[in-house]
Amino acid sequence: MTTLRLNKFLGEAPKIAEELLPDTVATSAVNVKIYSGNLLAFPLPKHTETLTKTGTIKTIFPMMDGTARKWLHWVESVSIAQSLLENDTTQRIYYTGDGAPKQTDYTLATSGTNYPTSSRPLGVVAPTAAPTSTVTTIGPSNAAIIASTHRARSNNIATVTLAAVNFGVGAVVTTTLFGDASYNAANVTVTAVTSTTFSYNDPGGDESIATDSTGRVEFGGIALLRNYVYTWYTDWDEESPPSPASTDVSAYDGQKVTVATLPTSAPSGYSGIVDAKRLYRSVASPSGSYYAFVAEVPLATASYTDVLTDLGLGDVIESTDYDMPEATMEGITTAVNGMLVGYFGNQLCFCEPFKPWAWPVKYRRTINSTIMGLAAINTSIVIVTQKSPSMAIGVHPSVATITRLDVNFPCVSKASVVNMGVGVTYAAPDGLVHIATNGYSLITKMVHYRDTWRALVTPEDVTGNYYNSKYFGSFSTGGFIFEQDEKTGGNYTQVTPVFTAAFYNFSDGFMYFVDTTDTSHIKRWDDPDAGAGTYQWKSKLYRLPKPMNLGAARILADYSVDADSIAGQNADIVAYNVALTSTLGEMNGAVVNNHALNGGAEKQLIEVSDNVTFELLIDDAVKFTKVVYNRGVFRLPMGYKSDNAQIRVSSGLRVREVDLAETPIGLEKI
Repeated sequence: MTTLRLNKFLGEAPKIAEELLPDTVATSAVNVKIYSGNLLAFPLPKHTETLTKTGTIKTIFPMMDGTARKWLHWVESVSIAQSLLENDTTQRIYYTGDGAPKQTDYTLATSGTNYPTSSRPLGVVAPTAAPTSTVTTIGPSNAAIIASTHRARSNNIATVTLAAVNFGVGAVVTTTLFGDASYNAANVTVTAVTSTTFSYNDPGGDESIATDSTGRVEFGGIALLRNYVYTWYTDWDEESPPSPASTDVSAYDGQKVTVATLPTSAPSGYSGIVDAKRLYRSVASPSGSYYAFVAEVPLATASYTDVLTDLGLGDVIESTDYDMPEATMEGITTAVNGMLVGYFGNQLCFCEPFKPWAWPVKYRRTINSTIMGLAAINTSIVIVTQKSPSMAIGVHPSVATITRLDVNFPCVSKASVVNMGVGVTYAAPDGLVHIATNGYSLITKMVHYRDTWRALVTPEDVTGNYYNSKYFGSFSTGGFIFEQDEKTGGNYTQVTPVFTAAFYNFSDGFMYFVDTTDTSHIKRWDDPDAGAGTYQWKSKLYRLPKPMNLGAARILADYSVDADSIAGQNADIVAYNVALTSTLGEMNGAVVNNHALNGGAEKQLIEVSDNVTFELLIDDAVKFTKVVYNRGVFRLPMGYKSDNAQIRVSSGLRVREVDLAETPIGLEKI
C-alpha cells in the first residue's frame, strides 16, 4: 500500500525539477523556519520606533541612550563605520554616501529630531595661506651685538642685564669686553630670567650688581635658515596637513622670531570645530630637514613669538600626509589595527591607523575594476568589484598587498554586500557568492541555477543583511533567507517582507528593518513576543507507483485547543443559523431591511486560528482543502485516480509530520 510520510522539512531548491526533489525539499517555502526539521512560522514583524524622515529609507543605524534607541536614518544608501578610538563613549561613527564623507557622535546626531541632526566633515582641510616670520635682533644697536648695562654674580652664576634680550632659554652666546674679564665666556648656554636679563654658569667670586657698558653679547654658532608652517587643530584632537611655508629667515639658535599673519577664523565648514593652530618650524639635520613642534596657538591669536632653541622644540610633525578623504568616497568599513578602509571608483583607500580623519593619498591602491563593496575579515579586506574580487592583506596601509582572485564572480548590487563574520556574501549574476580568507564559492549552486536565480530574484536589486548567521536578501518584489549547510547544500526560503534598509543589532540579536509597506516605522524581525505569523510550505511533486486515490491523511502539529469541541459547537451554530433563516421565509422575496442579519439574531462561528490548512493538489490543481484542528485522521476525496500528488500546508503552528495513505489503515503502518 502506497504511503507518504513528510518530516524533516527543508527549504526550496528551485534549480531541481519539482518531481526530482528529495522527499522533504519544498517547491515553495514562505515565511517558514526550518532549522529544526519541523515547520515553524516566523512571528509577524514587530513595530518598534517611528521615523521622522519621509521617502524611501535606505539606511538605518541605532544610537543608544541608556537602554533606549534613537535611529539614524537616511534616504540615501549610506555606508557606516564605527569608532576606532579606544574607550570611546561618544558613539562616534564615520559614514559615506550622504555627500562628502562625514562623522558624527551621539550628541551631534540626536541634537534635534531628524536623526542624524548634525554632523561634521571627516578630515581637516589644509590651510591655504602661509604665515610670515620676522627675526628680532639681539638688541637695538646692530644685528647681533649689544652692550651690557649691568652685571652680577652669585654662587658661580653670572647675571647680565641688557637693553633687550630677545632670545630664549637655551640660547648659546659668547660674552666679551666685560670690565671684569672673568665674565667673558665662549659659547655658554643661557637662561632668560626676565625680558631683559639672562644668566649663565660662570665660576668666580660673588659680585653685587655693577654697571658695565663695555660688555658685549653675541650669539654663538652660525645663523641658519628656517621657515614656519601651521596646521588646523580641532576640538576632537584632529590635525590638518600643514600650510604653505613662510619665507626663509636666517636666525641663530634661540633667537626671537615673530610668526605673524596667522588666520584668526576657522576655514569654511569648520566653525566651532577648529579651535586652534599648531605651529612648527624647520630644523636641519644630517638626514634632511623636518618640521618640529613650536606651540599651540589659540584660533583668535594672529601671531606668536618663537624663542625656542632646537633642543627645546617638540615632536616632529606627523600630519604632513594627513590628506582629506576623497569627496566622492562611496563606501567605508572598519578594519584591524585602527584602520578605516574606503573606496571610490577603482581606488582602495586607507586612513592613517587610529587617525580616522587622515587619508594619505600615498596609501591608495588601484584595483582591477570598479569597486562595489568591502568587508574586513581578520587581517584581510575582501574587495568586491564589477569583475573579479580581490583581497588586501596587511596590518598597516604601507605594507598592504593586493591579490586578485582568479574567478569570475562579479558583484551586481552594492547593497547586497554583507559581512557575514567569516566572510563576505553578495549577489552575483549566477547566485550568492561567498568569499572568505580560506576560499570562495557560489554558495547557492545547489539550490539555484543562473536561470532560476534570475527568474525568481532580481540580483541587481538585492539589498542584503546579516541575520542570525544567515543571509537575508530583499528585492523589489520579494525576499529570501539563505543559510549555508554542507549536508543539504543550503536552506533557501522565501519571506514576504520587502525591506529597503536593515540593521542587525548584535547586542540583542535582532534584525531591524524598514519595509516598503510602512516606510515610517522600524520593525523587528523574528521577535518571539510579536504576533503569530503564518507560513506556507508546498511539497515536491510525488510520482506515485501507479494511478491511485490517496484517501486518508493526518497532520501531526502542536494543537493547543479542544478543536473537536469547537468543531461540534460550530456545527450546532450552523444548524441554528439555517433554522433561523428558514423562519424568515424566502430571502429574495422579503422586504428590504425588514430583518436584521448582521448583528441580528444569527450566531457567529467560533474562529480557531490554532489550525493547519491542508491542500491536496492533483495534476497541479487544488483537489481538496481542509482546515485541520487535531491529529486525527481525515478522509480525502474519492472518485479519481492519479499518478501524482502534492500537498501544501499553511499555518502558524509547529507542524512535525504530514502523512498520506490510500486508506486510514495504511496510515497506521507509517
